[in-house]
Amino acid sequence: MNEHHFSMRISLSEGINTFGSMLSKLLFVYYLSSVTNSVILVGYLSILLIAPAILFGPFIGSFIDKVKNLKKAGIVINLLSSVLLLFLSIFIFYFQNESWLTILILIIAFINALLSEAYDPTVLKLIRNTIRPENYGDVLSKVTSFSTMGAIIASLISGLLMSKHTIWIGFALDGISFIGANILLLQITNVPQTIHEEIDNHTGNKFKSFLSDFQKPIVTLIFITSFSYNFILAPFQVYSSSLAHLLSNARLIGLFQISYTLGILSASTLYSKLSKKWADKWFFITAITIVPLVFLIWSISKYELITLLAFFILGIAIPFYNITSKSLFMRTIDESRYATFMATYSSILGMVQPLSLLILPALITTFNFKRVALFVALAYAVIAFAGNKVFRMVKE
Repeated sequence: MNEHHFSMRISLSEGINTFGSMLSKLLFVYYLSSVTNSVILVGYLSILLIAPAILFGPFIGSFIDKVKNLKKAGIVINLLSSVLLLFLSIFIFYFQNESWLTILILIIAFINALLSEAYDPTVLKLIRNTIRPENYGDVLSKVTSFSTMGAIIASLISGLLMSKHTIWIGFALDGISFIGANILLLQITNVPQTIHEEIDNHTGNKFKSFLSDFQKPIVTLIFITSFSYNFILAPFQVYSSSLAHLLSNARLIGLFQISYTLGILSASTLYSKLSKKWADKWFFITAITIVPLVFLIWSISKYELITLLAFFILGIAIPFYNITSKSLFMRTIDESRYATFMATYSSILGMVQPLSLLILPALITTFNFKRVALFVALAYAVIAFAGNKVFRMVKE
């Protein structure tokens, strides 16, 4: 199979997979918030959805690195997700009034998140092993585009299925979607087998290998900028609601989300075309420069249109940064520990978000949004300036 056919199938599969993952999350939240009327349970759900990445990420990655047939691994993971959600759909249909169903939903949400945590590094490593390095960015941009569209469609469809009597249909559709993703994965042929090296399984030596990867300048730079990126952008909903309040228009919250999503979709599509002309460094520099600019606009803007434009611009930064960093990791990290590295990297970044959600909203409450936005703009401008300088000196 040539790279074009591979990229289209893996992108479509990822789009369908993202559709299923997003739909299940939205339905989980709906059930626990509306059917049970429990805010506490929604909080528990949020913890359960991020727990697998934080607690088990490195172990899952290490397991994926030992798998020879990544395509088969992806199919098995999707199949398990499908069975799990179809099973839940049946139980909701027949036992929707049972009190124990809530516990079952929380358990399935956790297992589903665990499977998703295993699936992501599997697909990334499959792309890494199948595509030529110069085409990583192009393929990842297609994957991002289809994934974004999958998330948008899931958000739209979920609204039609959010009732006590139709939610089981949503979970059934969810389960079927993973089967659809598998059909596309099955069409991928001539996938190279994972190359296995003699790896010391001692935990201390694995940790040393992980640290050795972080000693590479480009990896260190991406990690530092990613850490600050995730910390700053985690309270996205807090920012949008604060700005809507300042502009005295609650309806803007939805428009901000749409503008932001359109920015992501536009940039991921544009990336594929620009990657043939731009070096990775220009995507990276553009992405980290956009963030302080957006926060500066937010700190001074008094107009709805300008604020909406800022959300769109922020959306552009996300795929530019994510695709570039993944592409660089694919070129930099050794295949034998690539999944372990990516899962550990995601695990560390996952710890940042709860911390950010505790600190930044408190600062906004204390000092007001505009002051915090201005401070963030200035602080990240320093990081962006330093990042620009370092990236220009680092050989890709």
